[in-house]
Parts: sequence; C-alpha cells; structure tokens
Amino acid sequence: MLVNLGTLKNPPKKAGVVAPPATPPSLLSAGVATGGTTMVLTFTAPTPPMLPASAATGLTVTVNSSANTVQSTITTSSVITATMSSAIYAGQNVTLGYTPGNITDSVPTALAAISAVNVSNSSTVSLPTLLSAGIPSAGTTMVLLFNSAFPPMLPASAATGLTVSVNSSANTVQSTITTSSIITATMSSIIYAGQNVTLGYTPGNITDNNSGSLADISAVNVSNSSTQTASYVATKSISFFGSSYAMVGDKAAHDVGGAGTWSIWVKGTGLGNYGGIVQKGDGGVAPGYALLDAGDSADKIAIQMYQAANQKRYNVSTAAFDGAWHHIAFTFNSSVIVSYFDRTIDATVIKTVDQAVTTITNVVTGLRVGSQISSGVPATFYTGQACNFSLWSVALNSAAITALATAGKPADLSLHAQYGSSCISWYKLGDGDTVANSSILDSTANAFHLTPANMLAGNILTDAP
Repeated sequence: MLVNLGTLKNPPKKAGVVAPPATPPSLLSAGVATGGTTMVLTFTAPTPPMLPASAATGLTVTVNSSANTVQSTITTSSVITATMSSAIYAGQNVTLGYTPGNITDSVPTALAAISAVNVSNSSTVSLPTLLSAGIPSAGTTMVLLFNSAFPPMLPASAATGLTVSVNSSANTVQSTITTSSIITATMSSIIYAGQNVTLGYTPGNITDNNSGSLADISAVNVSNSSTQTASYVATKSISFFGSSYAMVGDKAAHDVGGAGTWSIWVKGTGLGNYGGIVQKGDGGVAPGYALLDAGDSADKIAIQMYQAANQKRYNVSTAAFDGAWHHIAFTFNSSVIVSYFDRTIDATVIKTVDQAVTTITNVVTGLRVGSQISSGVPATFYTGQACNFSLWSVALNSAAITALATAGKPADLSLHAQYGSSCISWYKLGDGDTVANSSILDSTANAFHLTPANMLAGNILTDAP
C-alpha cells in the first residue's frame, strides 16, 4: 500500500477544534517583609525575569488609607518583590490594588485586576518614638532622643510643632538640629535649675529617614539638668506718686531711630490723666515717644510716637490698671507698631491716630520715668508702680518678647540672647536702687543712670511681679 509521506508529516487539522485559552495568573499572597521597605507578591504562574518599568505604576498600595508609591519591581519565578517609596511600619493597615495592562506571566497572559486586597504586614519597623527628653547644664537647649534617625536638616517648621512649657509658661523653640536619632532644640530663653519643663508636639512637620511621621506628644515631663541660676530675681519696685519721677540727660541712643522696643511692668488702678510712665520728648511736640496712663480710658495704657507733624497714638485694648502686675511692651520698626500685653500680641489695639512715623531722632530732652515734661518742666505725673523697664535698639520678635519674662516674672535680661547687642538701657526700678544714692541704675554697660526727684525711701516697695 502506498503511503503519502507528506500527509504523515502534516496531518490535516480537524475542523472546529480551538486551543483552550491560557489561565490568567492570579495572586496567591501578598505580604510586607520585616524590613518594611518591600512587599512580596506570590502568583500562580511565573513572570518574566524583567518586568517593564511601567509595572510599578500599575500597582497601588495604601497604608492606613494613604498612598505609598511602588518605586520598582524585581521578579524571581512566580514572586514579584516591590520596593516601596517609604517604609511601612509595624501595625499599619496595608492594601494592594492593580490596574491591568503592565504585568504578564511568561506565556504571556495578562494579570487580572486586583481590587484592594488586604496585605499581611510583618514589618518590625517602629514609627519614630520619643525615648527621652532633657535639658543640658547650660539651660539653652533641649535634647530629644528617638528610636529612629532623622534627616540632617529638618524643615524650619519643625520648631513650630514643638511646644515647651517652663513652670507653666511657654518657652518657644527657635531652631532644631539633628544628629542621627537626636534632635537638639534651641530655646528662646534660658531654662534654670529647678524649673518644671514639659514637652508637646503637634504632628505634621517631623519625619524620620523612612518618611515616618512623628506622632503626637502630649505634655511629657522633661528631665531638667540645667545648672543655671538667675543672678537677678525681681523683689522690689518703685511706687510713683505725687510729683515723684526719675530722669537722665539727653542720650542719643535713647532716641532709637527707626526701630526699637520698650518693655515695662506696671501695677496700679489708673487715673486716666495721661500720666507719663515713660517719655522722651516735650509734651506732644515732635519728635518723641511716650507710654502713658490713657487719658480717655483710665484703666488702659496709651502709646504715642511723634515725628514732625505726624503722630501715632495707640491704646492697648486690655485693662492694665486693675491692681495686678502686667507686662507691657511695644515694638517700632519703620512706622509699624506692635503692642504686647503680658507677652501676647494685642491684635485689637485701638489706633486713635495712625499717621506715618518712620524714625525717632534728634529728641532734645532726656528720658524720664514717672512723668511727662511740658515746655521743659516736669508735668502730668504717673501714679502707680513700675518695675523692670528696658529699652532696645531693635524691634524684638515675638519669641524675644516672650524671653523678657521667666515663668511669668521679669527675666534676668543679662541672659537674654539679644542683651549684649541690642539692649540700650535696663532699669530694674527698685532692686539695687536707693534714694540715698540719688541714682536708679542702668544695668547695661552704657550706665545711663536715672536721677530720682521728689522721692523718699517709701517710694521703693518690696513688691514685684
């Protein structure tokens, strides 16, 4: 029998028979590795050794409902290992999704869609946690130790997230530096031995090297190893009554020029007579400045500044003469006045006159405490107590104003960060002063001492903020 060899080699196909479709690869398991930086995906079929770069974009990962981008993938047979953009921490909830189009198995058959499947999380990486906080002996910094490392440079906003309380009063963090797992915060004012210090943190500005956000810190106690003690603690004040006042001859530095800060503590009931608490100038004649018992509001303080025909007159909105001690400060910088009441900005200060005043120079009278002067003659006297008056050549910022007090009391200004460079005069007004010496001392090196007038021993009281 003859056999057609060509037919044997190429037997005819049976009509209507189609090869079965390949089964799409499916996900068997997904888990976060202990290191927290990778996710291991196991499938039913092997994938090519090299997936396209676009494979990473098809995979979507959420961690505690926030996206965590897949940076890259590598494959080993039926296992794809995805490297995450930021670490996944122990205890976080992780889900995986996939949009078809970029991953196939070796056939190739496309991987089907994956819709928010739960991922086993075996990460042993902990979120950054505070281990300890302490004040070193110098008292100017706070050292925070964490369980993970931070970038060398934290954003400037990191300082604002940290809140420090010293004897229940705020002490602002000015800046931070990091060394591995240690953050060193520089404080706006010195912390002294024996003071109670607490630390808080509002999340959002500090993350570790794995992009892990530092969680909320709520008023934890801080170990205080400061060895610093204030050389000055206010114990006395001067009571101004009748025609008592103190003054010094004309000093150009007291004119302040285009910028300055005035700070004083007052106590009284207020007469509303425009009594001069502090003044340099002659009445309302330009140039000059004054801090007065407001004549149109007996329990408040008025700030006045004069230049040529222009003037500014602001009334502090909060009652200062209520029988308690209060800290009043105001800053001046190129026609802008910012007033503070007990170291808080007076956002509702009453601007009764607000003309352009850009500089205070060539004031021909001396500085006075306790009275105004009119046509060269002392007049309109202040009735009340005063303590710790200081005058500065710069407009101190809010943090520096806060540093004028320690635990709600007058600070030792010699320890203030800007004392040496910017403090023109510091009059303690009571401590170290005696009427017999006929001098109220300026504690700065300028030594612009005040000469008291019409004062008796009884003007110095053992009463201070």
